[in-house]
Parts: sequence; structure tokens; C-alpha cells
Amino acid sequence: MKRTNTIKTRFKYIEKIHGFYKGELTIVGGRPGVGKTSFITNIIEDALFFKNQKKNVLLFSLELKSEAMLAEMIRSRSKEVGSKDLLDDNNILKGSLAKRNYVAEEFKKSNIYIDHTCNFSVDEINEKARKLNEKLRSKNKKLDLIAVDYLQLLRGGKEFETRELETKDILKKLKILAIELEVPVIITAQVDRNLLVMECPTIEDYADFIIRIEDYSTYMKSKCMFFRMMKHNVDDIVLPMKFIRKYRCFEHIEI
Repeated sequence: MKRTNTIKTRFKYIEKIHGFYKGELTIVGGRPGVGKTSFITNIIEDALFFKNQKKNVLLFSLELKSEAMLAEMIRSRSKEVGSKDLLDDNNILKGSLAKRNYVAEEFKKSNIYIDHTCNFSVDEINEKARKLNEKLRSKNKKLDLIAVDYLQLLRGGKEFETRELETKDILKKLKILAIELEVPVIITAQVDRNLLVMECPTIEDYADFIIRIEDYSTYMKSKCMFFRMMKHNVDDIVLPMKFIRKYRCFEHIEI
């Protein structure tokens, strides 16, 4: 399998460090409220619209219902839509409601598939992803990105003695899915105060790339997040980011 960065995103510095590759599992970890879900929806938004990529994306939303998740993405996307996109036939700028309707129509025409089912198992996710990929292949297409939000709400394929063993089973199967379908898989996860992913301290054994979002706004005047990125055999790389909570989106802080 050729190792290629299949998803182009607005996060140019992250792409320089690693990117989102076919057959790889990326984990986005952080404490509650730092924007983990917002970050993966930013990635999904870029996969659909950035540089006119029009990728086929499958999102498993284990917490938010499909409508709520879509509303989050519409809010973020509304910030990115420029005024030139919102001119009517008389060249009159439309209002904010028209902008949201415009963006909603964009998503309606896009290639995103959102699946919201409570108490999902990793085997169910794999089965649904394979079925959708086969359906797309019948139309000479394929899945380009799979996202799961989030790890702690996902069950293993069977009963396990400990949650750590169950989590290892989940991550192993998601990694196998990424390789089998030749697609990047991204999953969010809660971390503890020591920035270790809860329930599986050895998570690095399964992930190709880890992005840990740390909230430093308590210690700094600006609303600054640090993205601490780790990949195999490379020291952690820290990247400052700005989280615009109103729009549920991240922006680079130029360095």
C-alpha cells in the first residue's frame, strides 16, 4: 500500500509534521471541553470542501445525534464561507441566515455519511464501514476518511476482563480496518491529567499519530491551545493553536 497523505487540510503545520495517511490510525486526545470533537469536524469539513476535494467521509458520532453533529459543522463552515459566495443575482450580500442555509445546502450535496447509534461495538463500526465502502466501489468510488467520536463510548467485540484489554481490542481492530480499506481512521479519546489516554496507557502501541490538545488559556492571556503531537520514534512536537469556540474551529497561531 502506497503511503500517501490523502486528506488536505487547513492545518499546514500539522501536515508538515505527519498528516493523515492511508492505512493509519490517528488519535485525538484531550481533557473534556478542549475541542476534540470540533477538531475532527474541522478535518471532515476540509475533506469535503478544502481545495474542492469532495472526499467520501464516514463519521460515527457516538455522543451527539446526527443533527447536532451536522449543526456543529455548519457553524464552523459558516465562518469559512466568503462574501463572494453569498451574492444574489442583484449582487446584494445576503444575511447570516442565508449564509447558514447556503452552508447547509453545501453539506446536503456533499459526500458525508453520519451514523449515530448508542452503545456501538467496534465490530459494528467495521461492518458498516466495509458495507459503505463496497457500495461506493460499485459506483467507482471509495471511502476516503473514517472518523469516530469517541473512544470511551465504544465497546469491544466481546466481553473482556478489564477495560484496558477491551480498549486494546478496539484500537487494534480500527488499525486493521484502516489498513484493509486503505483509509485514514481518526478517533477522539479522553485523557487524564497526565495526558495519558484513560483506560489504555499503552495507546502509543496502536496509533500511528497522536494529537493531544492541551488548554493553556488558564495560564496565558490569549485563548491558546497547545497541540502536542507524537509519532513513532520522534520526540513530541508542540504547536500553539487558537480555538474559536463561537465557531467551533481551530486556527494556527503563526510561528
